[in-house]
Amino acid sequence: MTREPSIAESESPAASHRQQIRIASAALGHDYTTDQLRTIANRIVTCTHEINRRRGFGPEKESFGPWITERPIVAADGEELRTTAEEFETTRREYYEARGWKEPPACEM
Repeated sequence: MTREPSIAESESPAASHRQQIRIASAALGHDYTTDQLRTIANRIVTCTHEINRRRGFGPEKESFGPWITERPIVAADGEELRTTAEEFETTRREYYEARGWKEPPACEM
């Protein structure tokens, strides 16, 4: 018995993206452009991060637990994958840089 593809699987990424914009615009009662929604989403992520930082959850508490760094994830092909604490820290710093966050990030509230 074959499974029918989900809507997300059957649409192209561009069609799915346009559908998401239509849904967001309908839900919010305003026609938004892709750039406007991207700006809103980035602001939400940055402000949420800033709220968490002000509540004491800053970069020093952002880490993987030992259940992630000490035990491998086994891929479908059997390969064992690990993320070390050092790799996580490098990725975190790169993510902060890509987001334009300083440590601590600035967000006008």
